[in-house]
Amino acid sequence: KSAKASTPSLQRKQPADPKRTATCSPRAMRNKLRSMQKKIDEGDVVAMYSLGCCYALGDGVPQDREKALHYYMLSAEKGNKNAQYAAAACYSYGKGTEVDKNKAFQLYLQAAEQGHPKAQFAVGHFYEYGQGGAEKDHDIAKEWYRKAAEQGHPAAMKFLEECPSEEQNLESEE
Repeated sequence: KSAKASTPSLQRKQPADPKRTATCSPRAMRNKLRSMQKKIDEGDVVAMYSLGCCYALGDGVPQDREKALHYYMLSAEKGNKNAQYAAAACYSYGKGTEVDKNKAFQLYLQAAEQGHPKAQFAVGHFYEYGQGGAEKDHDIAKEWYRKAAEQGHPAAMKFLEECPSEEQNLESEE
């Protein structure tokens, strides 16, 4: 046996969660966070969103969903569609805040109008079930599902495949 194999301290330790591995050293992560904060101070919306993601996942910082939502909202208010979607999900599922379907719908709609496919699907869902202040409207829901499907959203494509067309609806009514 080699010295390396028999010496436990020299063996590579497995991460606590095998799905998540550290992307950089602690020093590099501190530098990355410092750089992100500087960019945030300069108004960089992508950095705001990225720091929100770090807090949401506990990547380089302690996991804190309230801080994640704070940074998502900073970016969302400046028009970042990814941050709008992430903040909407927080409000929709009560991550870092109380559930607020109305606020979630508003944020999903902002992101959807900018072409975010997951947000488009979510807006379709809100219309399909009449949630978050959206009046139940199958036709509007289908239009949002169609927009998401055109961008390759799998659940939207499946919904449209299973949803009868207007022609089929007319034939069944006759």
